[in-house]
This record gives sequence, structure tokens and C-alpha cells, in this order.
Amino acid sequence: AASVAWIKRNIPQSENGIVLIGHSAGAHLAALLALDGRYLHDKGVRQNSIIGMIGLAGPYAFEPEQYRRFRPIFATARPAELSQPVSHARGDAPPLLLLHGTDDRVVLPLHSQLLQERMNSEDGRVNRLELEGVDHFGIVLALSEPFAHLAPNLLPNIEAFIEDQI
Repeated sequence: AASVAWIKRNIPQSENGIVLIGHSAGAHLAALLALDGRYLHDKGVRQNSIIGMIGLAGPYAFEPEQYRRFRPIFATARPAELSQPVSHARGDAPPLLLLHGTDDRVVLPLHSQLLQERMNSEDGRVNRLELEGVDHFGIVLALSEPFAHLAPNLLPNIEAFIEDQI
């Protein structure tokens, strides 16, 4: 939220809106910013400043207490489900593009599916694309020219989504 506030203060083009993008935990955070207005509000940023969110392999619906290494990070989140983007799905949220590799074993594609289902149940705008044979790290590698062949439709889908929002 502090980064979004900085952008709003320092980048004049941001007046047209901001599309967030993140991978893994970054996708989790981007989704929280897009769906839960408390974070932006606390930094003096209007929720409608976010005009879209692109999530790459995000853990949108997990139970932190089930994972020992995450317990300290989410210990203060009460109730714990408030730390999960899926709990904040709403119909008036900015459009979401959820991208996930079918071979991701770090963050299962089920997370994107669950967020899509929840957004759909709230009449939200969401599009989910599964990338065949792509794993958790391959989805990020595919953003760079030398590895674009890992997911040839990744960048075109991201570019089209951004164009649709701006």
C-alpha cells in the first residue's frame, strides 16, 4: 500500500489508474490490495486507484496455521481468513487476471480456481488462465525473452489485459 501511495504521489500517469502484478506471495499481496480496501485507505489512497490485478501463481486461499513456517507471519491476523484474498472477493472489485501453471507444485492451481469461483459468485470480473506444463518458477521465467517459449501465450494475455484496463 505504501508503494501504491508513493506511485500516486510521484508518477503523474498513475492518475489513469494502476494495474498491479505479482508472483506467488507478491500475487497474494497484490490481490489483497485490489480486494481489501483497508490497506490503501490507511495510506490515503482511494480503492478505485487500482484498475486491475494480474496474479501469477498466487496463494489466494490457504490456511496459514497449517504451515509451520507461515504461522509467525500470520499470527496477528484475526480472524486468519482475513489474511486471504479469497475472503475479500466482491463484485465491485477491479478486474482480475489469474495465471497459473498446471505443473505448479509450490502453489497449487486450485488457489486461482478458488478465487475465480468466489469472484464469480460475487459477480466480479475475473479471468483465469492455466498454462499447460508450466511450474511455479517457469511462469516468471516466461516473462523474459529467453524463456518466453515456456508459456508463449503468457505475455500476450498480460498485455491484452492491461490494454483493456487502460
